[in-house]
Amino acid sequence: VFERLNTGGKQLNAQEIRNAVYSGPFNELIISLARGQTFARIWGIPPYSEDYNEDDYESPQRKKNSLYRTMGDCQIVLRFFALRNTASVKGSMRSILDKCMERNLNVSPDDLRNGARDFEERLVFADALFDGAPFRLEPESKPSESMFDAVMIALDKLWRHREAIYEAKPAVQAAYWAALDTPVKIEQFSGKANTAKDIQSRIAKMTALMRAAVANA
Repeated sequence: VFERLNTGGKQLNAQEIRNAVYSGPFNELIISLARGQTFARIWGIPPYSEDYNEDDYESPQRKKNSLYRTMGDCQIVLRFFALRNTASVKGSMRSILDKCMERNLNVSPDDLRNGARDFEERLVFADALFDGAPFRLEPESKPSESMFDAVMIALDKLWRHREAIYEAKPAVQAAYWAALDTPVKIEQFSGKANTAKDIQSRIAKMTALMRAAVANA
């Protein structure tokens, strides 16, 4: 009903609607993870501090940031939880994200803690693996949401091999940039094609790339 009535005044975007329709512990977890210092630095969002009061949190600098202003930061976090279960990657990205919020309306406290741990560990690992500049399509570009999906979910699938992946860091980086060394290759990871099949393909390619880099290191 809320979504249907969202027609007057300032139109809410998809993530703002999710924030209202699916409020609860899982939504609060997403907001909390989007405040993380590593996440904020990677995505160029003014940092959050626990010492801030609510007025500070809504600072002019933060409001000027498009990801924060539109809750795009929360949507990026949500993508990790929505895409890590391959069986749930069906339909449009909007539908995939909506269904993830719905599935987690009654999530247990243990699952919340485990989800927070998984997200933060994989994010910190990706940051270290790519020397503080993960999820790029080109060395000097901004991080890409589609590459965030590919790298984070690939690492999630290969998590028990993380030590070997990190030991093969030069080989992983070389393979990563070799997979992006032409415009045609970049297009495959850019997210312009964003069907469920395209998303699964990007994740599968990144997972295979990391496996091969470790094997050939």
